[in-house]
Amino acid sequence: MKVKWKQLFTLILPALCASCGFIKLDFLERKCETFVPQKYKFGYQEAEIWTTSRKMNIGDTVFMRAHIHEAFMDSMHNKPVLVRGRLQLFFRLTTASFVSSTSPFAMDTTIFRVFNTHFDSFVRTGNKVDAYRYDAVLRNGYWDLDIGFIAKKKGPYDIYPAINYAQTNEPSPKGVCMLGDSEKYDALIRIKSRNNRINDIYPILPVGLEESFGFIVE
Repeated sequence: MKVKWKQLFTLILPALCASCGFIKLDFLERKCETFVPQKYKFGYQEAEIWTTSRKMNIGDTVFMRAHIHEAFMDSMHNKPVLVRGRLQLFFRLTTASFVSSTSPFAMDTTIFRVFNTHFDSFVRTGNKVDAYRYDAVLRNGYWDLDIGFIAKKKGPYDIYPAINYAQTNEPSPKGVCMLGDSEKYDALIRIKSRNNRINDIYPILPVGLEESFGFIVE
């Protein structure tokens, strides 16, 4: 008797996975049955990045803080939307170059894999996910985050802040997927800075670094 491969797979798979109920066979599921347009479009939210002096030495700290209202303005409908699920910020820390370039992202200058050799970090408010990603804490209607990077090596650096997640706690129906940016709804960070030396590092500021913070550990 001939058995088709599809029938054989159907017979064998349950036996193989009888003791592995924790495995989710995503490739057998059709996740998206319906697509809907992006629901919201958020704009800039403010974060602070600063140092206590323009001249930094080993042991000095770069401080980063956010105090963002939970109501984000949605430009698609011109009304505030409550972000109460999750707010995660990302700080892309790179070794900078004094040589001007039209594209600072032409090569990977992040120090993510060797972060601990360049900086120590601390969290006063929030939760650390990894060296670059931090979850803010919702308190009294505001998302709060207060962290710092302590310099361990000399050199020029720049930090590009961004929002990774801005979740509204509005679950989508099963099988419905949203087009566009459904993780942060185009939310961006605009920085308020003190002792920002980004223009000392890049006399001609490359496109994409307008909201970056530069510092030099001497």
